[in-house]
Amino acid sequence: MDRRSFIALSGLTAMAAGAGAQNAGRPAAAAGNSTQSLLLRRIPSSGESLPAIGLGTSGPFEVGVDDSARAPLREVLREFFDAGASLIDTSPMYSSAEAVLGDLLKPAQQEKAFIATKVWTPGSGGAAEQASQACIALNLRWTGEDSASRRPAPA
Repeated sequence: MDRRSFIALSGLTAMAAGAGAQNAGRPAAAAGNSTQSLLLRRIPSSGESLPAIGLGTSGPFEVGVDDSARAPLREVLREFFDAGASLIDTSPMYSSAEAVLGDLLKPAQQEKAFIATKVWTPGSGGAAEQASQACIALNLRWTGEDSASRRPAPA
């Protein structure tokens, strides 16, 4: 495991351990819902609550197609979602991060994920095209405006 993957996995392991410590002494049903121990913030426009801390993809997710480079990231995502987290930050400026994230997210994880990406274009020209390309890389369906939704599974 390289340094970058170790740091990413260590941070999520610490987050999961902290959630476990906070759940100690709770009934099993409450302990299974780790989102109760996460600090949540409400999005004013939608009312949706999200964990205040998320997962950034700049750096650790900028890997190629080599499975040995991606294996630790699968574990990071598993720990991340098992801890009740959902907020993932990415960008087309992070080389391969969006495509790697899109490839690694399992359908159940995709359902739980709140993915924030960025559009890096001067003015309004090309913004919709860049957002559409990000959705393709992330296996999402572009719905226009400021949102996207999970692309339906192929039939």
